Amino acid sequence: MPRGGSRPGAGRAKKPTKPAAVSKSEANEILDFLALKHTKHTADCWCLKCRWRNLSRAQDLRLRFQVEKSLLDRVLGLPAQTIQQNHSGTLTLEQLVCGAGNEE
Repeated sequence: MPRGGSRPGAGRAKKPTKPAAVSKSEANEILDFLALKHTKHTADCWCLKCRWRNLSRAQDLRLRFQVEKSLLDRVLGLPAQTIQQNHSGTLTLEQLVCGAGNEE
């Protein structure tokens, strides 16, 4: 009887990845699509809307919550974050710019 070595199917299950970020209008269309009971898409369709629908029906409740939260945040906008200033004096805000490379 062989001992050791790799076994097929062993190890942690891979987490499904979310599709790329979508625009506000696309997120609204996807939410409308998720609300439909029947669609013209086949079971093996991998279009953007079907991928989001498959993720929203996943077994992992954390994933389902994250999918709905990300779509709703995109459509409704993220809630405002408050900043508390507990000191007196001046406050200087600097703008950070992210780019492809250093421009000098």
